[in-house]
Parts: sequence; structure tokens; C-alpha cells
Amino acid sequence: MGKYPDDTFGALVENRMTMAGHCAACEAYRDIDLTAIEPTRVYINARFKCRDCGSQVQIYISGAASSGQGGRFG
Repeated sequence: MGKYPDDTFGALVENRMTMAGHCAACEAYRDIDLTAIEPTRVYINARFKCRDCGSQVQIYISGAASSGQGGRFG
């Protein structure tokens, strides 16, 4: 657990949050599978790289959508 009680990837999963990343360099957009990340890892200041070009991606976190889309952006 980090500095704040809900700052881990596991807390995001428990709170039904979703995470996605956008790479401005190659315009890739992908949902991030939070269950594939160590649940005790802190997400604040975490960095993700694009699997296509290796550039750092912009991260988006949102609550679960009530529309059944799972909180997807776009």
C-alpha cells in the first residue's frame, strides 16, 4: 500500500474502475487489464509505454460505466 489507502491497482479493481492508455506518437488507444498488474503496486506516478512504438502513454482512469461498456473511452 502506498501513501493513500486507494492508490493501488488492486483498489482500482475493487472499486470497479477502468484504465486506458493513449499513445500520442502512434495514435494507439488501449484498455489496460488491471487484473494483470500486481494488486499492491501503486498507480500514482506509474508509467506505461506503448507496446507498438515504446513511447510513454497518457493514462486515463474512470469509474465503471452504467451503460455496460465497462468505462471505455471514445
